[in-house]
Amino acid sequence: MAALRSKRMVLAGAAVAVFVVAAGAGQGTVGKASASTLFVAPGGSDAGRCTRAAPCKSFARAYSVARPGDTVLVGAGQYGEQTIPVDRDKGAGTGVVVFRPASSGSVVIDGDLHVYGSRVEFRELKAELWYAHPGSSQLSFRNLDVERFYITSASNIRVLGGDVGPSVDRVSQIKAATDSTTPPRNILLSGLKVHDFTRSNKSHHMECLHVMAVDGLTIRNSRFERCSIFDISFNEHGDSDAMRGILVENNFFDRTLDGGHYAVHFSSGDPCEAMIRFNTFLQGVSAECPETRAGVRFESNILPSMNSTLCGRNGYSFDWNVYESGQRCGPNDRVGNAAFVGRDKLDVRLSRSSAAIGRGNPDSAPTHDISGKRRPLRWRPDAGAHQREPVAIVPGRSIGAVRLGASRSTVEAEYRAAGGRGRGARVHYAAPGGRLWVHYRHDQVIGIGTSSTYYSTTNGVGPGATLAPGSALTRLPWNECRKAYVRVVGSGSVYYAPAGGSRSGVLGSIAMFQRGVDDCGR
Repeated sequence: MAALRSKRMVLAGAAVAVFVVAAGAGQGTVGKASASTLFVAPGGSDAGRCTRAAPCKSFARAYSVARPGDTVLVGAGQYGEQTIPVDRDKGAGTGVVVFRPASSGSVVIDGDLHVYGSRVEFRELKAELWYAHPGSSQLSFRNLDVERFYITSASNIRVLGGDVGPSVDRVSQIKAATDSTTPPRNILLSGLKVHDFTRSNKSHHMECLHVMAVDGLTIRNSRFERCSIFDISFNEHGDSDAMRGILVENNFFDRTLDGGHYAVHFSSGDPCEAMIRFNTFLQGVSAECPETRAGVRFESNILPSMNSTLCGRNGYSFDWNVYESGQRCGPNDRVGNAAFVGRDKLDVRLSRSSAAIGRGNPDSAPTHDISGKRRPLRWRPDAGAHQREPVAIVPGRSIGAVRLGASRSTVEAEYRAAGGRGRGARVHYAAPGGRLWVHYRHDQVIGIGTSSTYYSTTNGVGPGATLAPGSALTRLPWNECRKAYVRVVGSGSVYYAPAGGSRSGVLGSIAMFQRGVDDCGR
């Protein structure tokens, strides 16, 4: 199944895979020996070389003095509008110039941050707006707090974390420059909170993000809340004909403030190509791209319902989605209760009874969910942005949400008991893909085991994994009593038991015990 997933991922997201790599290319830094530290302060002067003793006043001066790989420490305080100019000397090499606060004090740009240059990164600053202008490239905006942003005919842009909003009557945009056919290329938005884009006049068309043209865009692990018309509008505008290579995954989309609209909307007469997968929507989606030019896929999402006019329409495909009402569109779609933990509080984690559990595409899923929790390698992931149950095996410590030393009440807040065995110390719990059992002493966890292929370590070791002769596991000592390879980890022992009791083949189960607790049941 894992091999099949890898193959399908390449086929389904080929364009996306290319631009994600491109977006990170050249983002490293040169060696520490050649890097320098420069300084900017509100009371500085641009007559100097941006030293600690004589800091510069503007970002522009610091950028012109810096070399790729240098860091610019920005003193706490308030600054006026800042501009990063074009600098041809920054085009070569592999490093970037990093602007970040010098201390824990807040750095506030009272105005806009305009970027015309390339190979620069900004961290943890506040501004009204940042603007990646045409021709700028290799830019990173990390944990910025802004009202909105513009990306116009720029390329290789990473927006990592941060807060966007609130904004009244003005939207964030990704677009081609006026009268230009060059779309923004290789754009990554990850881990953002985009919120409170409102309008003072009902005639204004207001969304949290307006994408007018793009060639390669990933939006992932982000939250869109309290947007007026749409959370995101993909709506062609200008001379560029690009609306291609779009991947929207692991995001949460709130209901819009003005009813009757959609969380995500596609409208383009030009090629309209996108994969929308593993998102959680509190409002529906819509698409108006012509059937002959559309290639939009909705997969493994949670939605209130699907627009019935799209089901079966050429150019649009659906599979593995969970709808809370209405009809199924794809062969593996499902209609059922999403059962969020706290819908009214926008807490869309899944409760134990959710119809979305185990309903995501098993052959094509992001490796992690919106919160960074891993998705299973050998079992069906949950649909939507959140994976409910942890999949991680941490040898000598935990399996899933069960940790050695934890209380029984903590375990049973997460799992439903399926019965006991032996002397009452071993309790079985319902787990996807197999069994999960826990050994207790005085209602404290002293041992954990599983045969479920749902769980694995970060490097893929878990039930269902192949035990190749000569591998690291098969070189461990063999415990004949338990028919398992054994490894001492910290204050416990971990047993890797091949299926059928043989010493190779497929791993059948993993168990771990506090040291000295388990001696093969004796």
